Order: sequence, then structure tokens, then C-alpha cells
Amino acid sequence: MHHAPGRGSKGPRPFRAPARMGRGNLARLAAACLSLTIALSGSPALGSRTFVGSVASQGGPGLAEALLAAAPGDSLLLLPGLYKGSFTLRRGVSLIGIAGPDSTILDADGGRYVLFGRGLDSTTVISGLTLRNGKRDHANSGGGGIYLYGSSPVIANNVFHGHLGYLGAGLYCNYGSHPVAAFNRFHDNEGYLGGAIAAYVDCSPLVYNNIITRNRAVSGGGVMLLNAAAVILGNTILGNSAADSGGAAVYCNASPALIEGNVMAHHESGPAVYWLSGEAPATLRRNVVWGTGGSHGGACPAFVGRDGNCEEDPKYVDWASGDLRSLPPASGASAECLAHAGASAWDPLRPPAVPDSVLGVWRRWRAEHPPAASAARRP
Repeated sequence: MHHAPGRGSKGPRPFRAPARMGRGNLARLAAACLSLTIALSGSPALGSRTFVGSVASQGGPGLAEALLAAAPGDSLLLLPGLYKGSFTLRRGVSLIGIAGPDSTILDADGGRYVLFGRGLDSTTVISGLTLRNGKRDHANSGGGGIYLYGSSPVIANNVFHGHLGYLGAGLYCNYGSHPVAAFNRFHDNEGYLGGAIAAYVDCSPLVYNNIITRNRAVSGGGVMLLNAAAVILGNTILGNSAADSGGAAVYCNASPALIEGNVMAHHESGPAVYWLSGEAPATLRRNVVWGTGGSHGGACPAFVGRDGNCEEDPKYVDWASGDLRSLPPASGASAECLAHAGASAWDPLRPPAVPDSVLGVWRRWRAEHPPAASAARRP
């Protein structure tokens, strides 16, 4: 179903950009970013490529200025540096940090979201960025990192941290949003509904091969789904917390989601998966669960021991400090259970494209499992 991590492999390592980036380096990175944009969006990037600089990097136009001037098909290639503010994305315009997320930082500085998008499709790619310090914590708001309204961009190889949000502190999508979120790291975000990610009403995000750690919420410490046919596939979800009736890893309400091949472990409080009701139930397959809060709560039935789900300690070297190398598991059933769950490591400077097989699973699931809101509107 998805690429399994090799046991003993290490999670993504930070990329440190060189202090000086000559024209040759910029050209090579720009070419790599163009290839990445084409691979992730599934369509050729026919527009211009503009280098964008922050005050710190002192190169190119500012980000807000570049976004206003961009046209569909353009790619904005962000030089390493710190970009402060809240920015509105444009349909068909990609935002790429050419030196990777550790060197290219977008900081809302405690005001609103970092990025907002409305009416975007998969020709908009957001990649290679750290997004931090967004604040959308008043009732029924969300998305301190990225807030999507009726939008379906590709969000890959980013870091989300330090966000506050009522719904989905890191990433919040609503009302007909179907984004792809892959190869991202979400850590130390705090929300009311969805510490890292929330999908609300008629949404079908693909959440694939992400690392989601140390996020907090009342419901859905990692992910919150409401009327959302999400596909949550091959993620490592560790050390998140929620209330006893909240779901430390995933919270579902009337959401026919596919939750498969994830590691959900070491949660600080609350069961790993919580359903508010049995309406439009989620499907859980081949997940690894480990932690003191138990595997399930609310209307969610016991799933360990069925459909390939198991309860095993993933035995990371030091997950709390980010070292996700795995110690050799015991042989037999434990090894088989652990071998096909969790996120695979990736190079943050050259992240892979989402496999066609995974995209096929997602598209079929969306077609076969519409959220309750969509089903009610159909004639």
C-alpha cells in the first residue's frame, strides 16, 4: 500500500544551507525545485521562476510583493532567510524554499495564519519551508500554519511548529478542501480540535508519510476529522496528547476515513483513536499502537488484533529528541507488524514525490466514501 520504512533507518535530518550560495548553487537548487514542483503537482510548471529574498537574505523581491505579481504557473523560489507576516497564496503559484525547511522560515509572529489559500488546486505546491508562530485560536477559526478554504494544494516537505489554533493548529482545511500533505513534520502545536491537523466538513485530505509529534488538543492531539473522508496513510504519530475523550492520535466524528499503516505511540494522555459516534465509521488497518492511554475510545470498537492492527512498542532510539532509528524488533509477528507501518525517512532537500499507488488509493477512497455532508447534498 505504501513504502515501508526500513528498520534501523533514521528520520529526516536537518539540511544546513551553506553560508554563501553562489550562482552555481542557486541554479542547481532552482533546477531541483522545478523538478520537484512538476513531480508533486502532476503538471508541467510553464510559468516563470522568481527568486524571492527576505530582509535577512537581501536578494530578490519581498514575498508579499512577489505573490501579488505572480501568475498561474509561476514558482516563487525562496532564498534562505526569515520571512515575517501572513501571506495569501495564489492559485497555480508555487512557494518553494530552495534550501530546505531548516533554512527558509515563514513566521507569523503570533498574528493570524502564516499562509491562507482559497480556491487553490494541485498546481499550487508549498514545499521546503518552516512555518511557525501562527495564531488562530478564537472559536471556529484555525490553521495557524496554513488555513485552506475550498482548496487542494500539495503541501510537502515542510515543518509546522509553535502554532495555536482552535481547529487544526498546524493545518486546517474546510468546505471542499482535498489537499495532499506529505513528508511534513508537525511538532509542538496546540489546538482545541486538532493539535496538528484538522479537516472539517466535506474534505478528503491525503495525509501521507508525515511525522506528527508532541502536539496537544482537547480532541485529536494529532488529527481531527469531522465529516471528512481523509486517507491517513503511513504516518508516524508520537507523543501527542488529548483529553480522555479526545483521541491522542486521531479523533473522528462522522468521518469515513481510511487510517492505515500508521504508528500511533507514546501518547501522553487519551486513547490513540476516538470516535464521537459510530456514524460513517472509519476503517483501521495495519496500524501499530503503543501507549498507556489504550488504543480506542468512545464509539470506536476495539481494533487491535484485527485487520492487521497490532499493539507493539516501536522501540525508537530516542523519539522525543527526533531520533527515529528503530532498534531491531523481535522476530515473528512483532517484526511483521512493525515492518509496514510508520513514515519512511526522506531527504529534506530532495523529497520524493508521492507514489502513484498511494494517489490511486486516495482517489478511489474519495470516490467510494464521500463524507456525510456530500452524501446528503447528492440527489
